Amino acid sequence: MEPIKKKMLSMRSERDAAIDKNEQLETKLKEVEEAKSKVEEEVSNLQKKLSKVENDFDTANEALQEATTKLEASEKQVAEQHPGAGGTNELDDVIMPYLECNARNPRRKPCTRGLRLCQELDCAPLQRSKFICRLL
Repeated sequence: MEPIKKKMLSMRSERDAAIDKNEQLETKLKEVEEAKSKVEEEVSNLQKKLSKVENDFDTANEALQEATTKLEASEKQVAEQHPGAGGTNELDDVIMPYLECNARNPRRKPCTRGLRLCQELDCAPLQRSKFICRLL
């Protein structure tokens, strides 16, 4: 009878140890599931942000294409209205030294002689705006 009691006591202690281990593992499982839930929520938020950024990019890209198309059409229209002002090579030959001067000496007052030359040459407004943009 004594060996049976010892066997029952050892089985009871093994059962208690197994129950304790089960509780510990269940606690760890809950912690891991909570962490997983947080990560999934973060991934979901990042996917939403990515989707918004992609939509904004597509919108901006479409606007850029429209603006480029309009610019090309207006340049073509200006070239048709002012046949002599279609190319900018002559204008570039006159103005580029002043642009280079401004680029070499950014702290000095910008050279505006090129803009005055542009006005004296009676450049098309589109070419003047290109020159001003290059100055900036």
